[in-house]
Amino acid sequence: MKKTRRSRFAVILSMIIVISTMACRLISAQTEKIVEVAEGKPATASSFYQGRENYSFSPSGIVDRKTNELSCIFGVEEGNTYWLLADHRTGWVQVDIQENLPIVRLKWLNTHNGDCADRATTKYHIALSQTGEFLGEESVVQNGEIEFTMDVKYEEIILSSPVTARYVRFYVDEYYDWGGGLNELQVYADMSMP
Repeated sequence: MKKTRRSRFAVILSMIIVISTMACRLISAQTEKIVEVAEGKPATASSFYQGRENYSFSPSGIVDRKTNELSCIFGVEEGNTYWLLADHRTGWVQVDIQENLPIVRLKWLNTHNGDCADRATTKYHIALSQTGEFLGEESVVQNGEIEFTMDVKYEEIILSSPVTARYVRFYVDEYYDWGGGLNELQVYADMSMP
């Protein structure tokens, strides 16, 4: 009788281990299909701050995956890795992920313009488009406000359902002091979807 109980227990335990392993593999496989797709892709903007030669804060800074904000007297060409709008204006920065994909998550990091601490986005909205026209066909997926701080942290939205898009545009609707900007923009697509 004891041998039979032990045998049954061993079989049940083995089955539990096999089922648990399969469940972990399935969860892991699903997680691996969500991929960041904006890194290194083309970025454009309505404007960007250009001081002098070798001193600009161009849109390419939002897709380089570098978050340092060196002294505000050095532009992207000299190590800064963020985008700033031209002085005293609203505008936008955009990433072209180069194909329509099902977008499921967005992450962004505000700027404060290094030790100058004189620029930041304070009110924004984010829109996604398949065409890049942004003439009414786009889907606005986020509206928000960000308080100015020297200790910036990533903001994030997980979309309730995927939005198929090629272009992701971050609009600066209001800004702190001299103007707005953005340090990083990350775009995540579900690569398991057709």
